[in-house]
Amino acid sequence: MLNPRQRKAFEKIGEAFENPNLEKRLFFIDGPGGSGNTFLYNTIMHYVRSKNELVLPCTFTGVAATLLEGGRSSHNLFKPPIPINETWTCNIHHGSNTANELKNAKLIIWDEASMAPAHGVNAVDTFYKDLMAEDPKVCSKKMFRCAVFLIGGDFRQILPVVPHGSRTEIISACMKNSNCWRNIEVLKLDQNMRTNEDNVPEEHQSFSQWLLNLGDGKLQEPRLEQGIFEIPSVCIENGCIVDAVFPQVVQPEDESIANRAILTPKKQHSHELNENVLRQIQSKLKCYTSIDSIHQDTGNAEEAANYPMEFLNSLTPGGMPPHRLNLKVGAVVMPLRNLISTRRLCNGTRMVVKQIMSKGIDCEIPIGSFKGTRVFIPRVILAPSDPDLPFTLKRKQFPLRLKSRANTGFSWHIFAISTLQPWPTLCGLFKDKKLPASQSFRY
Repeated sequence: MLNPRQRKAFEKIGEAFENPNLEKRLFFIDGPGGSGNTFLYNTIMHYVRSKNELVLPCTFTGVAATLLEGGRSSHNLFKPPIPINETWTCNIHHGSNTANELKNAKLIIWDEASMAPAHGVNAVDTFYKDLMAEDPKVCSKKMFRCAVFLIGGDFRQILPVVPHGSRTEIISACMKNSNCWRNIEVLKLDQNMRTNEDNVPEEHQSFSQWLLNLGDGKLQEPRLEQGIFEIPSVCIENGCIVDAVFPQVVQPEDESIANRAILTPKKQHSHELNENVLRQIQSKLKCYTSIDSIHQDTGNAEEAANYPMEFLNSLTPGGMPPHRLNLKVGAVVMPLRNLISTRRLCNGTRMVVKQIMSKGIDCEIPIGSFKGTRVFIPRVILAPSDPDLPFTLKRKQFPLRLKSRANTGFSWHIFAISTLQPWPTLCGLFKDKKLPASQSFRY
């Protein structure tokens, strides 16, 4: 079932797995979305596990880990601190279960590694050198010193996040600037398997190619400023983007909205769109308010007194739910933490609210291999670090956020994906904003 490019990658990786003396043992699968990356990973994992060998798959985000059998996030596997910086090291003790797993693994798969910073990849290599230093069977000159290391990703999509960083700083943080990149063999996948079927409309195939050309920078026109591309008129929605994607009246038992999403580049736009979709759900509204405070490392109570409670309630740092969390039965939500990776309850997993209670939220996973699984979400204390704040905000709230939208860093993140439209629909980022038939946007 593998296409020629997938089969070539499978044979190269299989050869490195069978022959531990081969020098090339680091591979990078470069493939855009829909080219069968996940299918190839699972095929390789089945092959290695059929030999009774250990495979450790991980991804940079928790929701992508749900697509791999036995997958987990890279933070769960390599134990880096949060946030990742130039000085971080793997928080794994020698002799621990995780260290023994990493030492005995014959294959490690790291998907979405294009989002990982270069110093993070270097730290993993340093950890492996330290972990395997006493093993005489391992060549000290090999990167990572493990059997086979398979990395995957797409550099057309989001790169490492550098807060307030320039384009140069973001590229400098890319894993292509890591110490191991020069030793990696790149294997490309270029056939879109989602548009390869005979019954796929031609407009889907042409749109797929248009996205690739956009990501490769082939759409630049001399008459437009660098970084400005013209959007096809068929992608533009001149009316209300919410009405174009979602039904105007949504019943609580209608789970079809879990398969629809509006992609927005900024949180402020996503919050507005989420509230508009929530108003269309025909069920009772419940508002949960959080308990906010300032984390005090030194026990200085005067610092907390400098910030009124109203100011703390108005803050919504990244990875934190809002102070006022509005929910309805039938609303689509996502957790903001990797709660139970083995049950596919990760950051970004779509869930439908089934019951609203005072001390918990009863949700159901509507899609995927765990479809129909009911989960109970309690209140937790969240205290993520935010470099824009002079203090650490502590918030006790349900770790949920409405999922009528999806924040994304893809270069085509201004599109609204709709299951009702043959082509994605482009919105002007603001509800009811009118756009001309041919409009240009900076991506």
